[in-house]
Amino acid sequence: MDRADVPRLLDAAAAGRPVPAPRRDPATPALAELGEILRYFGQFHSPDRPLPKCGNASPGSLYATQLYVEADGNAVAGLAPGHHYYHPVHHRLVLMSGADRTAGPSGGLQLTLTFLMGK
Repeated sequence: MDRADVPRLLDAAAAGRPVPAPRRDPATPALAELGEILRYFGQFHSPDRPLPKCGNASPGSLYATQLYVEADGNAVAGLAPGHHYYHPVHHRLVLMSGADRTAGPSGGLQLTLTFLMGK
């Protein structure tokens, strides 16, 4: 969507016509959509609990998850190609290595979860 779409959408809304959603390829999520998905792997704080909870299934929801994102140049608009670490506290992707180390026969987008468990 760009500036040219705004008057058309406002006119449609004022006339009571349905406003169609912009079309896009569902195989290539936007960076904001990827952020919404990743947010579920972050920490959740509650005033009723002394420790932050994790969104993944574990006893007491306390086991941390590390999430890594591997993306090629076309996987997500606005995301640099390469290997990224998802930082759950700051809700951001940290680029660990650039595109020259991105592997995988299919390219695209790949999420990898690792669970950290104490003794």
